[in-house]
Amino acid sequence: MTASSAASIREAVDHQQAGRFDEAEAIYREILRDAPGHADALHLLGVLNLERGRLDDAVRMIADAVERKPDNPFYRTNLATAHLERGEVDQAVSHFQKALEIKPDHVDAHYNLGNAYRGTGDFESAAEHYRRTVEVLPQHIPAQNNLAICLAELGRGADAIDRFEAALRHEPLNEDTHNNMAITLQRMGRIEAAIEHYRRAVELRPDYGGGSQSPRYRAGTNRRSGRSGATIRAGAASFARLCRCPCQHR
Repeated sequence: MTASSAASIREAVDHQQAGRFDEAEAIYREILRDAPGHADALHLLGVLNLERGRLDDAVRMIADAVERKPDNPFYRTNLATAHLERGEVDQAVSHFQKALEIKPDHVDAHYNLGNAYRGTGDFESAAEHYRRTVEVLPQHIPAQNNLAICLAELGRGADAIDRFEAALRHEPLNEDTHNNMAITLQRMGRIEAAIEHYRRAVELRPDYGGGSQSPRYRAGTNRRSGRSGATIRAGAASFARLCRCPCQHR
């Protein structure tokens, strides 16, 4: 990479991180006009398309970058994420695994591979990759939450509560963690404790739950570098129903 192209890449990344996508795209395309095989520009323009929801363009461009630099774990991880967002789980898993062969402690690859496995209902495999994520980055709250959710789904409620508590030590005002912990406590029959965490979630965000008729876990999904992904809608609104049903209290 020449000094000039490196400076242009830095300028484009600054625009991209600030949400000035049009400016960033113009710079990446200018670089590619001068150097059509510029792997970093291909990769970053692909990531930009991924952020904009242009998934076909994202896959095509990042795959081109991977072909030019197959041993770059960051390219592999973002290509996997693009496949995952297109619903192509097998391709996503393959690229996440290859990224981890190159860089075994790659946090984003472990986290998103966990998401891929969780999406297929393979909670055991998902839990292992979330666990690897928090070993490297204990303050990764979405990974702590998702690990706890998987443990709960595997019938390991006490272990799940331990993970939720670990997440709350790092981020005590996280309404998703309070909601998820409440659901697990409710399933374990610990109704009074569940109500307290539902109440806390609603205090932190009064519109929390959106009127959902049944409690559902709120889990992190895909995550790219520096950016948390979308979340699944949850049911902290069940807090009110529990409060109206004293016969359920224990």
